[in-house]
Amino acid sequence: MRRAREAAQLARVEVQWVCGDVLQTAFPARSFDLLSLQYPALPKAAGEAAMRTVLDTMRPGGLLLAVYHDLDHEHPEHMKSRGIDPADYVGADDLGRLLGNDFRVELRTVEPRLDPPPGTSHIADIILRARRS
Repeated sequence: MRRAREAAQLARVEVQWVCGDVLQTAFPARSFDLLSLQYPALPKAAGEAAMRTVLDTMRPGGLLLAVYHDLDHEHPEHMKSRGIDPADYVGADDLGRLLGNDFRVELRTVEPRLDPPPGTSHIADIILRARRS
């Protein structure tokens, strides 16, 4: 949030920032121009309804920007050894399937991380950008 606020100040744009747990915060339907999901950890157990509620917060013409870790074949096993199974969470492919006809995917790509923390094995991200029609 700090980096986003700084970027908004540099761009001289006015932004109303809202940060909250998507499973516990009641966000108004069709009220946001931008939905930014940065490395979301939404359990699949919460169900598709929870993710659809999140997507419903976007106005027509609004932009969805989602960034996920690009996990190579070794990384999920490493995470499982630490008690976390990536398969238990909504991933980029899951989100893509939930978008339906309301959204037009503008970009889905894998890009190298610009600023990975020292010592991390996570070196690339999946980026999904879609616009609500």
